Amino acid sequence: MSIPERAALIDVAMGYAPADTLVVNGRLVDVNTGTVREEGVAVRNGRIAAVGDVEYTRGSETQALDAEGRFLVPGLVDPHLHQWHTYMNSTVFAATNLLHGTTAVCDGFYGHAILSGVRAVRFFVDELKATPVKPLFVVPVLCYTQNRVLGIPASPNAPSVGDLYGMLDWDETVGVEETGYELLLEPELRDVELLAFFEAALRKGGVISGHGAGLPDDRSVNGFLAAGVTNNHELIARGETRRQAELGLIALIREGASCSDTREAAQAVTADGLESRAFLLCPDVVTTEEMFDVGQQDECIRVAIRNGLTPMQAIQMSTIHRAPARRPRRRRDRGGPLRRHRPRRRPGGLLDPDGARERRAGGRGRPPALGGVAAGLPAVALRDDERRPPAGPRRLPRRRRRRAGAGAGDRRDGRVARVP
Repeated sequence: MSIPERAALIDVAMGYAPADTLVVNGRLVDVNTGTVREEGVAVRNGRIAAVGDVEYTRGSETQALDAEGRFLVPGLVDPHLHQWHTYMNSTVFAATNLLHGTTAVCDGFYGHAILSGVRAVRFFVDELKATPVKPLFVVPVLCYTQNRVLGIPASPNAPSVGDLYGMLDWDETVGVEETGYELLLEPELRDVELLAFFEAALRKGGVISGHGAGLPDDRSVNGFLAAGVTNNHELIARGETRRQAELGLIALIREGASCSDTREAAQAVTADGLESRAFLLCPDVVTTEEMFDVGQQDECIRVAIRNGLTPMQAIQMSTIHRAPARRPRRRRDRGGPLRRHRPRRRPGGLLDPDGARERRAGGRGRPPALGGVAAGLPAVALRDDERRPPAGPRRLPRRRRRRAGAGAGDRRDGRVARVP
């Protein structure tokens, strides 16, 4: 934000200048305090300038939005979603996320990197930056570790180690994409170049994301943490989810096209009593059709609520809990919090408490009509899932087939029927 933009935000907050948009008669979902209050919101240049009784910021040109009792929710932040698997360019990818209330997505564009190298990654990051969706870029180490454990060459265009260091310096970079433990834990297989890259990322305040499918025991989880890894999204059972969170990993609970882990993993919170701040929700993989018709992060929220999490917990696990998960909140070898920057205070969406209406945002500069007035806020509805089941088949998790429960969907013959 420039100094003039910052000054303009202050002037609106102080009442010296009018807001661009007011949202009134809404119920503010405060993910920081875990409360819901009747508050208004004043917006200037796409950012929240004031909360509370904001009538003092109304001017002759201010656009007013009557929320009519809907919930005002921050923009959702997706901590783990692969654009590669959606078969979309970044513009359409951003549009489908905005349709469902997501305003920031964490991705490494690893598929693009494997096929076409750094230039392809830079292209798709730049395209996403040109949309209202914020890219949280993680360096795609998968294109380096690809096939290495098997002892066969990587694809010819895959980035080199030097390329990875270069991407670490990009302005959009917040850390390192999911990394398996095969090249970290065992001395005979350990990749010292990978460890050196981790150290470089940590020195810059980045987060090392993990791909810890099947970590066998506490010793392995401790080794993963000692390598600098912060989180793991490959959790399918209640016990491993609980234990890895207890040992210090941020646990990402997945609900997407290749995984339906919420029913089991959420029990670490709902049944075992662990604090929800140690957990996040993420879709991981979403098909093209579902990006439009079912949703991504908002669908994770709906399924989480059906499986016993409170609406506030589910929304916190899709908003404010993202901040520590995408930078080192707690380095075990240093003992204290490491904070790099504060999350942006940006308007997110409207939730219809009755589930009857959903208002969706348009592109930048073209706010949608809502109740006869305009508002540039992307929206998402929390409601019972009444969408039709996906028409096409969905892939089962790679590790093993398992029964999914009522909240997660009923899997038969490789297909999923959503259960309301």
